[in-house]
Amino acid sequence: MLTVFDTSWGRFRANVQEDRLVELRMTDEALAPASHHVHKQVQDQLHAYFDGSLKDFDVPIGLSSDSEFQLSVWRHLLTIPFGRVTSYGAIARTLGKQGAERAVGTANAKNPIAIIVPCHRVVGSGGKLGGYFYGLDMKRRLLDLESASRGPDLFSFS
Repeated sequence: MLTVFDTSWGRFRANVQEDRLVELRMTDEALAPASHHVHKQVQDQLHAYFDGSLKDFDVPIGLSSDSEFQLSVWRHLLTIPFGRVTSYGAIARTLGKQGAERAVGTANAKNPIAIIVPCHRVVGSGGKLGGYFYGLDMKRRLLDLESASRGPDLFSFS
């Protein structure tokens, strides 16, 4: 079930299957009313996150992929605390895949649940932003939002 809704940061499409969010993407599609209670939860929590009053999402999510590596990266993203960053290399090492920084980046680019599965919290070594599906300006905005809510230690690596 799909819904499309506006936030202060842009329009999003949310796809819910079996009572779990399986996709959240920015979109320019026409608005579509929420048809499921999880849609309402996603909308409410995104609004609260963007206004700085929510740090931890508790929307039920359903991650799926044909690649176990992708799933392991996405699950790891969920462990990165609000207001913290980690590097592609650190994730690769944690997953026992030394040298797989690019593969971590590729998995991040395929993350189906934007913002809630926080791939924006992954940066290059030394704090270089790296890439982001919605562009580096959006990644910087998200990191700035979290930094403002957390304090000046955003670039403390977790």
